[in-house]
Amino acid sequence: MKSLAVDGCELKLSAGNGKISITNQPSTKVKADGKGCYYEKIEFSISGYTGTNIINGDGSGSGSISGGSKNVKIEGKDAVLEDDESETVTVSGTKPGPNGSKIPTTDDVTVKVQSAGQSKVKAN
Repeated sequence: MKSLAVDGCELKLSAGNGKISITNQPSTKVKADGKGCYYEKIEFSISGYTGTNIINGDGSGSGSISGGSKNVKIEGKDAVLEDDESETVTVSGTKPGPNGSKIPTTDDVTVKVQSAGQSKVKAN
């Protein structure tokens, strides 16, 4: 059993560093520990990314984490759980080139629900 992801959950990059912002809203009808639960998917954006190829700190991208619950539905959709993970996300940015130029490059990462934001309500 895993905790349901709620407003305030923490997302983590599989590699590199950057800011991850959740761009959709959780349910206003279903709450766990007083916080709205995410269902169907968590949509996110990545900014300020630095990684294997992108070393100027200007990487950005976006993606989503689909709800992984097989048994719990929120507003008719699969609940998003702790440890659910995105498909591969391509982050675009630059690396240093000759004479101070910047060369476009990409890194591939995944994003995972690191901490659900609550531990009282669990599902599978």
